[in-house]
Amino acid sequence: MAESDQPPQGVDAAGLVDKLVKQRDLYRQLQSLGGRQAELIEQGHTEQLLEVLAQRQRYVQRLAAVNAELAVDRERWPELATTLPADERQRINNLLEEVEALLAAIIAQDDRDRAQLALARDEVAGQMRQAAHAGRAVSAYSQATGSVAARFTDGKG
Repeated sequence: MAESDQPPQGVDAAGLVDKLVKQRDLYRQLQSLGGRQAELIEQGHTEQLLEVLAQRQRYVQRLAAVNAELAVDRERWPELATTLPADERQRINNLLEEVEALLAAIIAQDDRDRAQLALARDEVAGQMRQAAHAGRAVSAYSQATGSVAARFTDGKG
């Protein structure tokens, strides 16, 4: 490799690949948990859903740490890409594309889940309104029949 083919100083291509693999693997885990989340929402298993959400939060925190590590590499990617051998550059590009696709799929699933939860919330709110209305009707009926019963007395009093 000629000296001009060397990556810029301070850039570790193997380290970049390792970070991207770590990021990709975390996104895969997050996507898997997203699938479980969707199932639990559909089934209405709130307690288990909360557990999955807590697990997802831990993965998001780990992703934030990896993303912070990748920030400098992301800024220098155009410079780095021109100096890497074609096979390394292609591997990194493939990882970047896979990470972007995973992220897009996760966001889409989360949007669907959010809509499903909003629908369930609205259904529960409607049921609560119906129950409150029924309670008022029963209360009004009880008051009406109570006053009628007080008007009638038997012959003794």
